[in-house]
Amino acid sequence: MSSGNPIIRAELVLFLLAVFAGAYFNNGTAWNHVSRLDTIFAFVEPTSADHLSFRIDRFITEPEAGINTGDWALYDNHYYSNKAPGAALLGIPIYFVIYHFEKLLGIQPEDEFASQINAYFLNIFVSVVPVGMALACFYRLLLLLRPGDTRKAAVLTVTLFLGTLLFPYTTQLWGHSTAAAWVIIAVYFFVRGGLRDGIASGFFAGLAVATEYSCILTVLSLVTVLAANRKWPQLGMLCLGGLAPLVVFAVYHKMCFGQFITFANRYNNPYFLDAGYAAGLFGWATVKEAIPGLTISSYRGLFVHMPVLLLIGPALACRWPRGCRSIYWLCIGNIAGYLLLNLIFNGWHGGACCGPRYQIPALPFYVLLLSGLPLSPRSPGKFRIVRPVGMALLLVSGANMFVCAVVSPVIPQNVPKPLKVYYVGLSEGYLNAWGRIHLVSALPMRNESLRADPVMRFSAFNLGELAGLRGLASLVPWMIGVGLGLGMLGYATTRGEDGIVSENARAIVENDNN
Repeated sequence: MSSGNPIIRAELVLFLLAVFAGAYFNNGTAWNHVSRLDTIFAFVEPTSADHLSFRIDRFITEPEAGINTGDWALYDNHYYSNKAPGAALLGIPIYFVIYHFEKLLGIQPEDEFASQINAYFLNIFVSVVPVGMALACFYRLLLLLRPGDTRKAAVLTVTLFLGTLLFPYTTQLWGHSTAAAWVIIAVYFFVRGGLRDGIASGFFAGLAVATEYSCILTVLSLVTVLAANRKWPQLGMLCLGGLAPLVVFAVYHKMCFGQFITFANRYNNPYFLDAGYAAGLFGWATVKEAIPGLTISSYRGLFVHMPVLLLIGPALACRWPRGCRSIYWLCIGNIAGYLLLNLIFNGWHGGACCGPRYQIPALPFYVLLLSGLPLSPRSPGKFRIVRPVGMALLLVSGANMFVCAVVSPVIPQNVPKPLKVYYVGLSEGYLNAWGRIHLVSALPMRNESLRADPVMRFSAFNLGELAGLRGLASLVPWMIGVGLGLGMLGYATTRGEDGIVSENARAIVENDNN
């Protein structure tokens, strides 16, 4: 910031806002999260033959019944997580420290109760903290594209976090939010455009693929933009930066599935596979149902859950500066690619969840497109309505994401209108058996028979509940904290920010000017 700006930097405020908002909620575990945690626990804990391996044999006691998870892959008579390894690999060193620290204190980390609490802290470091880092980068990215417009950059960064599924999915160890965080950071360095930035961009893009296989689409899009603009040195640096994540990715899959380049889904639980689909997963049979389902339905509709994204309609009609058109097409390519991949996936709905969760890594590109909208009260006549309509849509989106985070992103797959269930439940003061606001109780991670206190009492909670507040009153501290954070952000962005754009900041996009 320039010397006339407040001491508190907007990037720091955004980071702290994300950490507070995300860490306030612990929505526990279901199959998806337990599958990742099994890998972390098995590798670190020296109490079974799975130690220092990625096998989760000791946890899969009844595979057909999904105990302790149904999200497994079977290879050479051993069970593994069917997820991309990134989130688990990030969690392993964190849990190593937690495990041995608890041992020193005389705590047994293998106890079910300790496991629930450890899962909460693991999620903070694996999901919440990366998202906080990414928001700071997203703010800077917006200032690279729209120099000096700090207020707009702040509004759009808050929109990405509190107005989309990025927020509620940080309250559980899904992997989607972490992958989206790496995508954001990769694109930030990509737009900066220096050769060393290319290495950083490739590294974080590689982390994204290691965390969610679908993020290969973002890598391909970055390569395409560089190749189309004949930026061969930057392309070389991008590939060099991605080398380390690629090696880790390859070694992991070789250790688990016998091949350097493969996917865990190839050895998936047969429950998830359909005959006649490529790899049992991809085909066209359900596309007719998935198109409205992923866009306008109350079941998984992108624009129903996050109506603020409807603004991409007028955003597409806006003229971008010539030097930014590569980023414009990068956004469109990623949005189209992730949507198409989701449409042809046999589990396009995402199972027991709220909203189109497979679209989370694409959400930053939607909001980047919104940066083209003129949001000033003095905007041209045809865009003057965008500001009030956009604020109304953001409020609705924020409310939807808030109730999703409050109750849980996990909701039975057969519920046709998840948001209705959330709103009705909260309006009726829904409380679970322990007086807490949660739709379902989380699964025990180690022993399916353990469903008594204190294990299930602390399987899901918010920090207000731990402080003794009941019902809706437990949400008041979150509202106060987030309100203060937004106020500080507004104060920090009152004046323009100088020194954001360096000499090489537009090296990628300015090729269009030549």
